[in-house]
This record gives sequence, C-alpha cells and structure tokens, in this order.
Amino acid sequence: MAEIKLVWFEMTQKEVMDGLVAESFPDTKDRLAELKWKALEKIGITPKQFGDTPLKAWIRHLSEINGLEYTTPCHPDIASAIQWNVGCQRFLWFLS
Repeated sequence: MAEIKLVWFEMTQKEVMDGLVAESFPDTKDRLAELKWKALEKIGITPKQFGDTPLKAWIRHLSEINGLEYTTPCHPDIASAIQWNVGCQRFLWFLS
C-alpha cells in the first residue's frame, strides 16, 4: 500500500459545537450543510458532481489526489489511512 495523502484540518471547539447545535434541531439542517461546505472550502474542496454531499465530495477529492478510483464505500487504502488518524476521523464524523 502506497502512502495515502489526507487533506483535513483540526476543527475548533466552536466549529464542532456549531455543528452539534445544527444537527440537534430539524429546522437548522440547511445551516449544518452550510457549515460542512464551508469547512471543505477551507481546504479547497468544492462540489464537483451534482448532488454530492460534503462527505462524498471529500472522499472524491481524497481519491483524486491519491490516484485512486472514487468508489462507494471509499477505497480501502483511504479508509485505513483515515482509521489511523484521530483528527481525520473527527473531520469525517463532522462531514457525515
């Protein structure tokens, strides 16, 4: 397995709390999606496919930068790399 490049950032407590609040109330789902897309914009990721969710857009980007085919579920090498990086796991949790 080649070394997998991961692109993410350590989220601030405020970003995490804003996400939790938006997740908790049904009338704030649009706000939650907005927070997720803003997080991806921080690392230069924008939706490439109509209907992409933030999580799919992130996994698609990881696949592209690692020269791997985008699949659902994600490529096993990407999944393994994420699994071994706690900060990246938190980022995935936020996007999901």
